[in-house]
Amino acid sequence: MRKSVNLLLGFLSLGFAALFVYKAVVTHEGILPVLLRILAALVWLGVGILSFVESNISSENHVRKWFNQQRVKGKVHYSVVYGIISWGLIVGYVTWIFPADFQDKHLFKSALTHIALFMLVGIYVGWQGWRRNVKDAQKMGLF
Repeated sequence: MRKSVNLLLGFLSLGFAALFVYKAVVTHEGILPVLLRILAALVWLGVGILSFVESNISSENHVRKWFNQQRVKGKVHYSVVYGIISWGLIVGYVTWIFPADFQDKHLFKSALTHIALFMLVGIYVGWQGWRRNVKDAQKMGLF
């Protein structure tokens, strides 16, 4: 199941990357919007590639890697790195940039608000990821 989810996420991410490149090319808003949307396309491309790479790693190996490398750093570190930064910051940025109106005089404020909200949700995402990994490690008898 995990492999098929990662493959689906990989293909969706590549599609989003293409969509962001298309939007960057067809909208005539200036160089800054083009560069920001190309950056978002590169982020989606990275997510797609990472998803394809992760699809080849079994769930057991993923949990063992977490147990040996991430568990010792602690729940707070995991939540900050994987929830707030890896999820909240990235998802907040790419969901803000696509519909962004670059003629809006409150553009910077809307970006900060949007990204900050996703970073707050990222705390929960990181915490849930930690719980899932602990539960899977217990099932495997690592604890």
